[in-house]
Amino acid sequence: MFNSFPDMSDNSFALFLHVIEKYPKKQTIWLVKDFEPQKYHSLIQNYTGKKNYSIKNRDSLIGIYYYLRAKYVFFTHGLLNGSNISKQHCVVNLWHGMPLKTIGLLANDTVTQKSTFAIATSQSYKTVIANAFGINQNNVLISGQPRNDLLFTKNNCLQQLNIDTGNKIILWTPTYRQSIVGDIRCDGTYSDNLPVIQISELKSLDIYLNSISSHLILKLHPMDILNNKNFFKYNNITIVKKGELEKVNCQLNSLLSNVDILLTDFSSIYVDFLLLDRPIGFVLEDFDSYSNSRGFVFDSPLEYMPGEPISSLEDLKKFLHDVVILKKDIFKEKRLEVNQQFNIIEPSYSQKILHLINFE
Repeated sequence: MFNSFPDMSDNSFALFLHVIEKYPKKQTIWLVKDFEPQKYHSLIQNYTGKKNYSIKNRDSLIGIYYYLRAKYVFFTHGLLNGSNISKQHCVVNLWHGMPLKTIGLLANDTVTQKSTFAIATSQSYKTVIANAFGINQNNVLISGQPRNDLLFTKNNCLQQLNIDTGNKIILWTPTYRQSIVGDIRCDGTYSDNLPVIQISELKSLDIYLNSISSHLILKLHPMDILNNKNFFKYNNITIVKKGELEKVNCQLNSLLSNVDILLTDFSSIYVDFLLLDRPIGFVLEDFDSYSNSRGFVFDSPLEYMPGEPISSLEDLKKFLHDVVILKKDIFKEKRLEVNQQFNIIEPSYSQKILHLINFE
């Protein structure tokens, strides 16, 4: 049984695809909050022709019934949080990324997702995950993340978003400062604009991107209050709000595989992107205030951020000019060093997990 937030996404979705492909005789069930089966069938069929699964309403009696019957349960954000786990269950917390910012108990959450196992991408993260979820380190599996299997699988995400594949593709994934769903909180310095750039300045950035034959995909965090904003349409900037990737049947890490340059801040997505060995810019306008409010899992987080620090629109343009026009990549060695510390290299992270839990 699988579950995730948002529905049918992230590590759970990638592992689900692997199970229905490689274990067709398994009864495989997905529990969703928003029960729209046809939408989810369309997403699944974009990745595989398999139909050996069923979709149930998470909050229905039948959903609870299947949860209680399942031998294996995989989730990203937890089901029946705080409740005890039956010995008949093997419950695996896949979470949704290796964190730089504090999560779970490290962020003073009062209710954690109980599980038989959790996963990590390295020994460095094994300790972090154990402390974040209050789980014995022996039960944290160094497996890598299933969603990173999608980094090395061909897809048509750019075409589905109507983006010219002849341009340099830049993905910007700011983490939220003010959330509107889930854990409602305000981290760092909140304003109703983007980090380092006023929304009114996007037009100037759009013109600059055209001059360097580049296209920026601004992917908002699904919990970000900026999802409520109305943005103009731009020629060289595509703004992706909550649910819009799902509408074109694309997962974030499938999109990530097409990206030449990543812009982010404290999002765990850069740990995934290290596997592709491509340039990263870190937008750190409010590093100090974020450190004092949300905080980080490492004492010196900047040591683990192998990319150009960006604190203004001018910094952003210079970084893009250096990488796209001058083809500079001064952080390549540092990326390799951090990648070796943060990630293991596996041909299939999904299969690695199943092997480690003795999936039968």
